Amino acid sequence: MKKAFIILILMLGLLVSGFAQPKFNDSKLAHEYYRNKEFDKAIVIFKYMYENSRSGQSYYSMYLRCLSELQEYDLAEKVIKKEIRKNAKELSNLVELGYIYEMQGDVKKAEDKYNQAIKNMSDNRNQVIRLASSFRSKRKYTYAKEVLLNGRSLLHDNTLFRNDLANVYLMEREYVAMIDEYLNWMQDNPNNLKYVKNRLKSAMYIDVDDDVYNMIKDGLVKRIQANPNIIIYNELLIWLYIQKKEFKKAFYQARAIDKRKQEDGKRIMSLGNMAKSNDELDVAAEIFEYVAAKGKSSPNYFQAKTALLGVSYQLYIRQNNTGAAEMGELEILFQDVIDDFGNGPETAGLMLDLAHIRAFYLDKTSEAKKSIQKIIEMKGVKRDLLQISKLELADILLFDGEIWEAALLFGQVEKDNEENPIGHEAKFRKARLAYYAGDFMWAQAQLDVLKASTSKLIANDAFHLASLINDNTALDTSETAMMMFARADLLIYQNKNKIALATFDSLMKAFPYHSLSDEIVYKKGEIALNNKNYELAIENFKLVVDVYGNDILGDNALFQLASITDFNQNEPEQAMEYYKKLITEYPGSIFVVEARKRYRYLRGDKKGEDGIEQPLNLTP
Repeated sequence: MKKAFIILILMLGLLVSGFAQPKFNDSKLAHEYYRNKEFDKAIVIFKYMYENSRSGQSYYSMYLRCLSELQEYDLAEKVIKKEIRKNAKELSNLVELGYIYEMQGDVKKAEDKYNQAIKNMSDNRNQVIRLASSFRSKRKYTYAKEVLLNGRSLLHDNTLFRNDLANVYLMEREYVAMIDEYLNWMQDNPNNLKYVKNRLKSAMYIDVDDDVYNMIKDGLVKRIQANPNIIIYNELLIWLYIQKKEFKKAFYQARAIDKRKQEDGKRIMSLGNMAKSNDELDVAAEIFEYVAAKGKSSPNYFQAKTALLGVSYQLYIRQNNTGAAEMGELEILFQDVIDDFGNGPETAGLMLDLAHIRAFYLDKTSEAKKSIQKIIEMKGVKRDLLQISKLELADILLFDGEIWEAALLFGQVEKDNEENPIGHEAKFRKARLAYYAGDFMWAQAQLDVLKASTSKLIANDAFHLASLINDNTALDTSETAMMMFARADLLIYQNKNKIALATFDSLMKAFPYHSLSDEIVYKKGEIALNNKNYELAIENFKLVVDVYGNDILGDNALFQLASITDFNQNEPEQAMEYYKKLITEYPGSIFVVEARKRYRYLRGDKKGEDGIEQPLNLTP
């Protein structure tokens, strides 16, 4: 009985001690208390760990923070002085003590301790790093800078602590000194390039006036001119230009490196793709042309020629160079490349683009259909390209007036790609075909589903066509006007513009005040633009802006006016006026981003180069 009683007492003692003392693994809980500003709870755990854990020193700073937050300054001072007595060489304790004095308002006493810490420095690299870190943790960046510079002097090595100093200069907004340290650190070890990019990007992010960007650029240009053989400076300058989407300047640097290192255009191809994805088509074309000029022996020749054709095609469309002569030239360029590499999976994409050019611009639908049929029957073609080829074939069938066959093919592609963007695109084109055929109710139902498409482009197209149908059939139960308009729209798609215009004229006479009036005028403007009758196009688009500016096509017409005067009539001042009006009067328009970019370009924001076209010494 007595033995059982003793065991019970021991068990109770162990249980009580378990509740009384925090366990070492309570660190997570202590930090959670601290984050929640429950300092009275956190300090109990940190104090226990500081005094009893083998790694107690690691909890020292957190214990002091809690004391400071609870304004237990006297106790904090005693704890720090105890640590100083234990290890006088640990100078960070003097910083802690000075900070406690500062918290109590005694700035002079605090500064005395800070200066004492710096005065007692030795030629110990780890001591320098710890002391500087202690000052940084208290946001005493001036003292941290002094520590690091003194450390260099004591250790007789001016290459030390580059990253630490650069970070301090960044916090002090001493950007020129920061840039020098980062660039020197990167030059010492090129593996630091990625880290330096991240730090410079952070500095540019907090700078709203582009001062840091210009300082970095100027610093790099000077170093490139002084050290033409240190290529890492050029690599960083390329990266810097890309941050500001100045791809042409980046290209000049990349081209110089390409020549020096004989990279066969690999780096430049990547830059060209970036320029293309950012809609800098002129620059992308220049880049791809440079790589393609290396000749067929270059490993990137085919990719460059393919990319160049794609960009050239987009430029033709953008600049409305879609006449038979221009598109005939483009046809020859495509065919030459295909002939060079043969019909196969690698050239299937080019064959598809060429088929589109022939069908929709050169009235060669028979050749186009045969070419696409070859792609469909070809082995090794990627599945997505195969499905897109079927969509293109259906489009050509519709263009040729084979509406039923086109509908069947659209339906097949939709069924084979139910839950992906290609299937959604097929569904949209099938709905558009129903609209052309006058089946508005069925088309509307399909378009309502597509409004929720994950593809923004498809969703926007669906929204606009659905709005066109809904806005112009709701008050017209006979739907006669809408059927005439849809029929004219199909004629435009089939490039039968004269008949389409006659249909529009008949529609305007029969329904002079119909809600379709703005749509009709806009379509007339598009037809005039396609025929390169720019004056008539401007007349129609201005009518839309002036009379129907508050309707859905107001911003579209204004952007068309800006584009014509910008690209086709070379009237930059007038174009700037249109772009500015679009930006200010239609801030929610999808064209605002492009309008702002073109406005800034025409204003001269991006004109001029840096004059370092030959930054590398290319002589053997």
